[in-house]
Amino acid sequence: MKFLALNCSSAGDVRLDKAFDLMIEKLGPTAEINKFTIRDLDIKPCYSCTAQYSYKYDDKCRCDDDMNKMYPFFKESDTWFFALKVEDIESLTYLRNLLDRMEPLFQPIYFLDNGMDFSSAPDIKLNGKIAGLVFCETEYKETAEKIAEHLESVSILFDKKFSSVELIDSKADDTYISERIDDMLNKLSEEITAL
Repeated sequence: MKFLALNCSSAGDVRLDKAFDLMIEKLGPTAEINKFTIRDLDIKPCYSCTAQYSYKYDDKCRCDDDMNKMYPFFKESDTWFFALKVEDIESLTYLRNLLDRMEPLFQPIYFLDNGMDFSSAPDIKLNGKIAGLVFCETEYKETAEKIAEHLESVSILFDKKFSSVELIDSKADDTYISERIDDMLNKLSEEITAL
């Protein structure tokens, strides 16, 4: 099983970083894990190329930055895992930018005259999952819930199954955080076994 683990927090948060590493540790040695801290990468803002009438879909983005190196990991991974901490609207910058730049992974389905359809991106795993871990202060719980809903929408867009996004109060103790990570991984494991 291949996992893509993405730490999307805008600033280093010791508790989130620790939880992120704990989640990876709990996945165990049998999982193939590629992990990235988005704030450490050069990912430019989206140029909105798809808004141009003449745009043709390709598997490479026109922005020449680290995101082009990330696309193969998205394509090959069964599970995409997002982690972040919501402190304010600015704390969502890295996640928002990452999601915008996933556009080349989305390939439209074309319908032929005979009614058959095909996608121009056969190398993207369509049977995977999306899961997440969102730390938030109590006053940002509503924003964190909206992020969970948005990640569920992303799962539909990329034909992945939405597993869960665990919302964790930033003041929660380590035992509680560990239990929530266990719950999330157990749910993922049960869903993968059921396939």
